[in-house]
Amino acid sequence: MVPPTGIEPVSSDFQSAAMTTFATVGLNKDMGYFRPISIDIEPLTPVAQYWLEKTKKENFLGDKSFRLLLTVSDHINPTLVEFLDQRGFFIKYSEIFYTAIDRESMIHCDGDPSEYLVPNDMAKINHIAGGRESVMSWYRPKIEKKYTTSDQPTNKYVAYDASEVELIARAKLQGWNIVQVAPPHNISNYVTRRVCTSVTIRLKSHPDHMPPYQSLVDAFV
Repeated sequence: MVPPTGIEPVSSDFQSAAMTTFATVGLNKDMGYFRPISIDIEPLTPVAQYWLEKTKKENFLGDKSFRLLLTVSDHINPTLVEFLDQRGFFIKYSEIFYTAIDRESMIHCDGDPSEYLVPNDMAKINHIAGGRESVMSWYRPKIEKKYTTSDQPTNKYVAYDASEVELIARAKLQGWNIVQVAPPHNISNYVTRRVCTSVTIRLKSHPDHMPPYQSLVDAFV
């Protein structure tokens, strides 16, 4: 796989980065698909780091992609939990998505749409380490599909084939970002191994629903 050209990495200047990124596919820069956020907190505990490194070694020395479902008490940095709590959020789920080199993830929407607080709008915060030149892409679905549930009850998603979607945006993300995950999306990893700690948060005022993108921007930007 060869990284696409013309996509600049997201910098601290969000507007400049967004204009460059979205111009690649002609999308209005004001559409909310991602937003870098300044959180100077590592997401994982030492226990989680050990588990990650151990699992990498067990998966062909890091040459196989995998997913780890985390628990807040054992695996998430307590400083991050406190940071979110002070802003009215709690962690519902958290996962590590480890992506080996030259891999492309499944195109999918996150969660059960009936749990979205706002229709067609759901956001998470993700911490991305490694994955130099990796790209996150968002798509417009050409057909309507219902969510499916895997063998893990927290892993609800709607999967799409490439022929069932149309590309609308893509960006190179690093560090902490708010990401829109209601539209179909995926990642393409090219040069170095990628570790994404994906944190599904909910508002304490709406504990049964997934928060919309703007509520996270208002809280963290």
